[in-house]
This record gives sequence, structure tokens and C-alpha cells, in this order.
Amino acid sequence: MIQTPRTHTSAQPLLRRVQPSTPPTGKKLEEDEFATRWSAMAAAEGHRRVLPPSPPAPPPLDADGLAVGSAGARLLEALRASPGTRVDLIGRAGITRGMWSTALFQIRAAGIAVVTETIRSKTSRTVYRLGDQE
Repeated sequence: MIQTPRTHTSAQPLLRRVQPSTPPTGKKLEEDEFATRWSAMAAAEGHRRVLPPSPPAPPPLDADGLAVGSAGARLLEALRASPGTRVDLIGRAGITRGMWSTALFQIRAAGIAVVTETIRSKTSRTVYRLGDQE
């Protein structure tokens, strides 16, 4: 182990409570009176209160209860046009693969039934359609 000289050889002095040289004068203010006077002083000095930003307004909803322009609304539009496979509907709705499950959840949460039918063949395909489409 390499030994180096200490940079501080003396122990740090202990800090003790500082006693003011003169006792406080005047009457003791209650908390709300102090707050009132503090606000008045701040206003006189030109300080303005900074409020936290308000949350953004919720997006407008369409007649189905889905946010206008959301992935769910676009998928519902594609489903209303005609039934289709997942890949077909994603292409028509203009959404990404990652948005599929969220969009489907939004539609079902709005109370709209989405029915799936699996077509058995060499390449099994699942077709999605609205519950009231036949």
C-alpha cells in the first residue's frame, strides 16, 4: 500500500448551535399571518407564483367512444370497410404491428365485438370481423 501525506492533519471542528448575539425583537407571527405577509412582500418585489403546468386536455372522442385518429379508430374504420386478416387490416388501417393489440383492446373496451374465424388450409389464416358483420 502506498502511503501519502494527509492533506488535512487536524480534525474538523464540531459545529455547535449558533446563538444569536442579540435576542429576537417583536412579536412572534402565526403561520398564516406570516404566509400572508410573505406573499405581500413577494408581490411588492414583483415575484410571480409559478404554477405547475396543467395536464393536457383529453383527446376528442368519436361516436364510438374512441379517440379521434387513434389506432383503435383507424382499425375500426378498416374493419367496417370489410373483414380481413391481421396483415391486411394493419395495412388498410395504416398502423404498425406493435399497435395492433392496443388498437384491438381499444375497440373491445368501447364495447364493440370483434370476432375471429380461423380458416384451416395449408397456411392457417385468422380473419377478423365485427360482431354484427355477416
